[in-house]
Amino acid sequence: MKENSRFRNHISIVLEQFGSFFYIILIMAVSGIAQNLETLKEADFQFLHTSETLAGAAVCLLVVLLLIGRNLFVWAKTYISIQDNAIVIERNTINKRKHTIGIKNISNINTEQNLFEMLMGTCKVKLDTNSLSTADKTDVKIVLKKKAANQFCEQVTGMLLQQQGTAEKEQHKEAQPEGKENRKIYSKGHTVIHSLREGGLSPDKVYDITTDFGALFVHGVFSISILSLLITIAGGVGAVVVIVEIVRAPEGVETIVGALASILIAGSVFFSALWDTVKDFIQYYDFRARREKDKIYIRYGFFKKVGYTIPVDKIQALKIHQTWLARIAGRYMVEVVNVGMNDEAGQKAFLVLYSKKEQLKETLHTLLPEFEEAASMETGRQPKAVWAAWILPFSIFAVFTAAVCVTCISYKPSYALWILSGETGILVLTLLCMILRYRTAGVGMDEAFLKICRGYMGRRYILIPYGRIQYLETSQNFVARRCGIEKGEVNLLASAGEASQALPYFYAEYTGQIKEKMVANCGQL
Repeated sequence: MKENSRFRNHISIVLEQFGSFFYIILIMAVSGIAQNLETLKEADFQFLHTSETLAGAAVCLLVVLLLIGRNLFVWAKTYISIQDNAIVIERNTINKRKHTIGIKNISNINTEQNLFEMLMGTCKVKLDTNSLSTADKTDVKIVLKKKAANQFCEQVTGMLLQQQGTAEKEQHKEAQPEGKENRKIYSKGHTVIHSLREGGLSPDKVYDITTDFGALFVHGVFSISILSLLITIAGGVGAVVVIVEIVRAPEGVETIVGALASILIAGSVFFSALWDTVKDFIQYYDFRARREKDKIYIRYGFFKKVGYTIPVDKIQALKIHQTWLARIAGRYMVEVVNVGMNDEAGQKAFLVLYSKKEQLKETLHTLLPEFEEAASMETGRQPKAVWAAWILPFSIFAVFTAAVCVTCISYKPSYALWILSGETGILVLTLLCMILRYRTAGVGMDEAFLKICRGYMGRRYILIPYGRIQYLETSQNFVARRCGIEKGEVNLLASAGEASQALPYFYAEYTGQIKEKMVANCGQL
């Protein structure tokens, strides 16, 4: 695409915008028919030929045509262009608007292709910027033919590299001996040799990391949530029980609609939980990743194909996950945190699917060596004095549950045993969670990274360069103050779900060390 030339979104965007509208209308129609099925069975449908019905249908049709016309008008009057190192989106409708995004502010370039776009041969380009105000939504969405979308992404990526890397390239060129132009040296001494991949080949050509069915199966197994698995089993059993009861005693079911509703409710619970259990088998089909210069390219998807182009210097943190099963088996999964990631449902920039520790190290060495040493850093368990700090909130909680228990018994004395059993179970479960949290959570520190570990049965680490911390907050109750410990929260430039990261209890003297390292490493990865 030529610079300063204007182009539009592909016209299929108009149909995509109406997809959700027609889906809502369809659900409302099916719901209305299901609720009035008995009435419709007795009706002769003569009402469909009345003037009132025809007039209502005409009004609905007119509204749909007006909406389509409005979207077509907006599409025809919206132009996109690249000019003066910025992406400009102009909407020349009744109210003219002009949205300008500097290339240097782009944090990542994502592509997405759903089933409709696959049929149309189009692709959605998503651009996110380093803006906290828009960290919970995609800043720009552009729909183009797939070839044009790839060209657009390559052009923007090239301009971003040119702006960000000119001074750095000159510095590296002076430091490199002759004949070593293809050798990239990182700050921590790790080296990754790039050959033809640095010659400007398309991101679809060569990948450092690829996955086969076996790797995806392993990832899917270790991604399973125990809670989702239990709900799936319960939903399946519930659906079978409902069907068996209907077959055994059909007279007990008041209407066909009632029977169908019962089956649908149980079935929806089952299939929803089943999808939550097996989605990772399908969602990350054909997972691929590669590092080229200062960019990481990630591709995956079956029903929805997505692709991410992530500048390394925009990465705010790295998350390492372990479910309960993965913790037992010693498997780890890694996810990137930066502005734009996780701002939409299902949007995850996984860097490493569930794998063993040795494979994790190898993959990080290839894709993100800047975080390799930090990933191996040990985290210390919370100070034992944390139990003293937890006594106060646990005591308040115990008194509150006891008061609720006494109130319930006064109203229902016959259920006293069940109520007392319930309160005891809640307190025991709370205490068990405290024990699991104490044995799992902790903090690790080195000269460049802060490492936080949280969890109960599973475990989640987050590796944060000190230079990426926006600010640090700490707090302590009077017991923690006497014990010399405190907890806190670090804030990052990321989506709302990732911006705030809780720090478990740690020794108070660490606060000064963290603040000093935040200042010393400001702006550095």
